[in-house]
Amino acid sequence: MNDPVEYGEGPRWGLRIALGLVAFGLIGAWAVVWLASSGRLTLPEDRPRPRPEAPPIAVAPPPRPKPFKSADGQVVTNPDWSRRPTGDDVARYYPERAQRLNIGGRAVIACTVALDGRLVDCKVVSETPPDQDFGPAAVRMSSQFRMWPKTVDGEPVEGGEVRIPIVFTPPG
Repeated sequence: MNDPVEYGEGPRWGLRIALGLVAFGLIGAWAVVWLASSGRLTLPEDRPRPRPEAPPIAVAPPPRPKPFKSADGQVVTNPDWSRRPTGDDVARYYPERAQRLNIGGRAVIACTVALDGRLVDCKVVSETPPDQDFGPAAVRMSSQFRMWPKTVDGEPVEGGEVRIPIVFTPPG
């Protein structure tokens, strides 16, 4: 004869349920730790954070390369770039104040070409707008340019001047 079990009598069901939930929670926590340590689960703080994108900044080569004169007076045309700044390079030199204010600009620099293709003695020819330091930024960035050495009669030529327009475009 099975008498009905009244509240407070017989097995302590509430205690058993509570212990079961604690055990289930511990097993779940262990599973999360195991999955995270094995690399099968990445927690939000473990996920790689996206790098802020470099502002899309264009280095605008002249539409037609400007001729420049070598040290001995010969005109060398069509400067041939062996290296130009990348977008990341240009982002590194973007004037901080202009970037904060989301202002774009343009600068033209004139540089002397060294025998090894480096640009030296760079000077600002023009910059727009004039108060945002785009000219000095372009001069600092000139170290990122390289030209293939020009030859005249089979010999490398140095000392010519080249003008480089650079456009700084703010992100988005």
